[in-house]
Amino acid sequence: MTDRKEKIDALDQQLRRWDDRIAATEKKLEAKKDQAKARVDLERARLKERRADLKARLDSAKTSAEDGWERTSKGLEDAWKEFQAAAKEVVESAKS
Repeated sequence: MTDRKEKIDALDQQLRRWDDRIAATEKKLEAKKDQAKARVDLERARLKERRADLKARLDSAKTSAEDGWERTSKGLEDAWKEFQAAAKEVVESAKS
């Protein structure tokens, strides 16, 4: 009978240790989730800023004179590339 009780007690003790390890892991995962959310929120804010910049440049291009088009076009292209890169980064972050 003592052997049975010792095994049960040992398993019960191991189970409690695993409970502690699992709880600690859950806390770490929650912290990482909070960090990931903060990172995504920051990336989303930057993306919105870049979109606003792109929209302003696009609106400017619509009303720009023909002789200023080359300069406007270059700025618009650069803003578009920055926006696309930022958008891809946000999309990829959401996948992981």
